Amino acid sequence: MSAKSVISKNLKIHTITSDKRLMKKIILIDMDNTMVDFDSEYISRMEKKGIKNIKKTIIHREKFEIEDNLSDSLRSDSNSVIGERGFFADLKPFHGSIQVINELMEEFNVYFCTSPHKLNIKSCIFEKLSWIAENFGDDAMKKVIITFDKTIIDADWLIDDKPIISGANINPSWEHIVFNQPYNLNTSGPRVMNWFDIKDFFKGVN
Repeated sequence: MSAKSVISKNLKIHTITSDKRLMKKIILIDMDNTMVDFDSEYISRMEKKGIKNIKKTIIHREKFEIEDNLSDSLRSDSNSVIGERGFFADLKPFHGSIQVINELMEEFNVYFCTSPHKLNIKSCIFEKLSWIAENFGDDAMKKVIITFDKTIIDADWLIDDKPIISGANINPSWEHIVFNQPYNLNTSGPRVMNWFDIKDFFKGVN
């Protein structure tokens, strides 16, 4: 089944039912800058546009949203880069992410929980589904949750780089495991530096 078919027929915000929770504990995994390296692709494309010193700005940024770290003069180029078709399809996985996720899938109910980017919502969704299919197989697209509000998803853990995850549910069921990035250093809670830290975190907890 193609990603396009999944979008046209099955795209919805998923609610994970309680009977699944009785079977295996549930891990939600964010994609951008948690499973895949958003920043490196962004830096590469900005540098190809001739934007100098962008790498230093991005790798040391203090704010989650990239545009909030840029001067007004760079906003147009930045939006152009992120809005390009193929941007999300070209993101590279962080070292160990695919290996560890495949291992976690043997013991846990693993879902990919991601938000589409506001600059190219439709193509972003398509590319993210295609990326999952390419790296985990077509069946894995059924485990993708596309939502702008992760607080309403019922699970045990959410692995995510975003510092503050807010939404309709002020007390989400999941525990936020912070995937280390420079802009979330002040976020409290369990923290992992890489995917092998994640593997260690989940040893013996199921």
